[in-house]
Amino acid sequence: MKYSLIVIVLLLWVGSSRSVAGQSLQGRLYTDTIHGFRFIYPAHWHIDGPPSEIIDRHGIPIVSEVRFTDTAAGSFLILSWHYPPSAEKLYEETSRQYQSHTGWYASGSDTIMVDGRRALLAKTELLTDGKGRALASPMQRIVTDFMAPKDKGEIQIQLSGTLPQDVLERDMRTLLSSFRFTAGDAPTKAGK
Repeated sequence: MKYSLIVIVLLLWVGSSRSVAGQSLQGRLYTDTIHGFRFIYPAHWHIDGPPSEIIDRHGIPIVSEVRFTDTAAGSFLILSWHYPPSAEKLYEETSRQYQSHTGWYASGSDTIMVDGRRALLAKTELLTDGKGRALASPMQRIVTDFMAPKDKGEIQIQLSGTLPQDVLERDMRTLLSSFRFTAGDAPTKAGK
């Protein structure tokens, strides 16, 4: 039974239009042909199942997410693709927070280039959980937001963990240096 479940999961994963291609010394290549991008991630990270869609109350996808985990370091990465028209609104709000040093950008921020696109990078530290209880170890979070070409979507990448912030930031910048948009096959509308 255990092996049957593994085979089914592998078949679903291999049949997906988002895939992981062979390993290199630098890591593994993640490719998303639906949205049109790829990047290299560390070989010791694991994809936490297939990408998921978040839908609105009308059943229209508004966000597609894929999650990665580094079980050794206890860190995780969430890559979210926000569909138009909410993508533009989200990026506008993110830009306002960046400019006013509020929200994600209150503790530290930077602008970087991701495949020729301006990206906003935030550095935050969480000291409490969602219920206001103190965390045993502070949770560091690096967040990057940027628009896809032709404003076909907004990409937000969050890297979180208890590693020192400079280590997470280095890992995020390394990942982003390999991020590339591929052929213009990204949907212009949710699910299209």
